[in-house]
Amino acid sequence: MLRPAANNGQPKMVALKYSDISVINTNFRYSGDSYVGGKSTTLVGQNRCVALNRKPIHMQKPFYSNAYLYLALGSIATVIGFFPTYFNKLGETDALHHFHGITGSLWMIILIVQPLLYRLGKMKFHRIVGWTSVALAPIVFYGAIRVIQLMMRTREPTELLYQFAFLDVFTIIPFTLFVVLGIIYRKKIQYHSRFMICTIFGPLSAGIVRIFYLLFDNWSTAITGTYVLFELILLVLIFDDKKKGRIRSPYVIAFTIFLVQHVLIYYVGEWGWWRELTHQLSELNLGG
Repeated sequence: MLRPAANNGQPKMVALKYSDISVINTNFRYSGDSYVGGKSTTLVGQNRCVALNRKPIHMQKPFYSNAYLYLALGSIATVIGFFPTYFNKLGETDALHHFHGITGSLWMIILIVQPLLYRLGKMKFHRIVGWTSVALAPIVFYGAIRVIQLMMRTREPTELLYQFAFLDVFTIIPFTLFVVLGIIYRKKIQYHSRFMICTIFGPLSAGIVRIFYLLFDNWSTAITGTYVLFELILLVLIFDDKKKGRIRSPYVIAFTIFLVQHVLIYYVGEWGWWRELTHQLSELNLGG
């Protein structure tokens, strides 16, 4: 951003940081590094004025304009991972797994639709779908917990079972965290969009681990491959933020969470307290 400064009586354009801005006139609305509406504005920062000429949002290059394509790719990968055990056996699947599959699929569809609506400038529909996702999120959480309960009740108690319980529980918890943070930062698009993008790692992890299993026929390798892939993706996103001038917290938080999970998952099968906790979870009466 530029502002005029005195230079021997001649105006000179110098940098003015966003953090210096204290007043924004009513022709323009500033929201989390983004300007919406209007053709020009005057910003007041450190008792100096700067006139900006900005295009309306529908004429600007959309932020994360291709995000919907990457999210769609993630959704396709999830379908591929679940195809042998779910989509190819729909008639043999119980109602609980259908409930879990439908709610998870709806969430991924919303993740694709939202950035597409933003790209097209359909902000009214973007907000409507956004608040719909707020209602859907607890349903997704409930379906995931119920499936974890069913898994713990019906599978043989092996070390691998407790690893999967850890993977599932500490996937749905960050999912919930990212949804909540996305709501809190809904008026700051740079943070809101990143937190919501991070929610895809929940359903995506279940699909990717199955793809790696299909490739290597080893669950330990599949789990390791999934975490390594997610860590690499998040590092690329963090590097992309740095390249654009500023590293924001959402991807750093997600990377830290997955890195800690990656380290701990190899030991959870040996933890007596974790085994006891998962069995207590399976015995909770959540209906159905």
